[in-house]
Amino acid sequence: MTRLGGLAYFTEFLEVTGLFDDLVFECPLTYTSNNAPDKRDVLGVMLLSVLSGQTRYAHISSLSGGQVDADLLGMKNVPCEDSIRSAMGKLVSQLKTEQDESAALSWLEKSFDRLCSGALEMPWVLDVDVTVKPLYGKQEGAVLGYNPHRPGRPSHAYHSFWVGHLRLCLDVQVRPGNETAGSHGLGSLLDWFTRHPVSEWPEFVRADIEYGTQKWMLELESLGMAYLFKLKQTRGVKDLVSLSELQSEWESSLGTWECCEAMLQLSGWTCSRRVVIYRRIHHKKGSKAKVAKALNGPVEVNELLQLELIEEDAFTYEYAIYVTSLCEPATKIRGLYNPRGDNENRS
Repeated sequence: MTRLGGLAYFTEFLEVTGLFDDLVFECPLTYTSNNAPDKRDVLGVMLLSVLSGQTRYAHISSLSGGQVDADLLGMKNVPCEDSIRSAMGKLVSQLKTEQDESAALSWLEKSFDRLCSGALEMPWVLDVDVTVKPLYGKQEGAVLGYNPHRPGRPSHAYHSFWVGHLRLCLDVQVRPGNETAGSHGLGSLLDWFTRHPVSEWPEFVRADIEYGTQKWMLELESLGMAYLFKLKQTRGVKDLVSLSELQSEWESSLGTWECCEAMLQLSGWTCSRRVVIYRRIHHKKGSKAKVAKALNGPVEVNELLQLELIEEDAFTYEYAIYVTSLCEPATKIRGLYNPRGDNENRS
């Protein structure tokens, strides 16, 4: 009897795959005191805390009575929250010391890479996103920045990389709260490409408007990696949209969307790139009801005159603009981008 119903099955999975044993064996955490907790106990408590959905060190004390859970993971004791704080402090201090940094980073990178072993042999898409996490204590890197949920509250920025559709996290880069811009997560992604063979690289990289910048596109182009980003509607982009409305032929695409494509070189870009523009009709408030009333009921002359005026200014266009190096037809670009929204549910 455990408080985590599926823990028995999960621990069997960890035992068969050797994931937890390898995590403990390769962890660079060391103790010199005879009274120090066992390394397996420390990492086991951290795992149980995560599986229980806990988010703070203080919550760990609730695990003290779960000896059955500890036995399933091969733990001898259940360390207290202070022991976990101390262990995390040791690991963080190693990451700041040049002598021990390689061991700690290697452990973290191998732990992440082990999770995706064998899953990258089929074609896949890399989703990139940044998540703002509000903080309520004195933590390193807790600074004021863009925080839509708790304005004025210090935060961290989590730059994460995912296998599209699989909800499999490849890496997370934790940055201070004022470093939410996509450029701050680029280095971690380039390191990931360096560690993996080309055969495990994605078909293309997909991200929102924070990543459709010259810096990201240049780096990916230098690697020969395709990309699909959404573009901010800046002045140059709006000028292209206006020109496309006059000169381009629009094709029908997904649902009520129409699309066309063009080449664009913004002021900060070193070359022109392929841009795909999508539009759909956006009815103004109340216009649909008035038109429906005019069409379904008896129509008088003065109502027809009003209907003409309503139709002339009854709607505007909603636009979505994408920059991409993919060779897919313009009608398919939005369909390739839309699944990125599933990434928001994971972050």
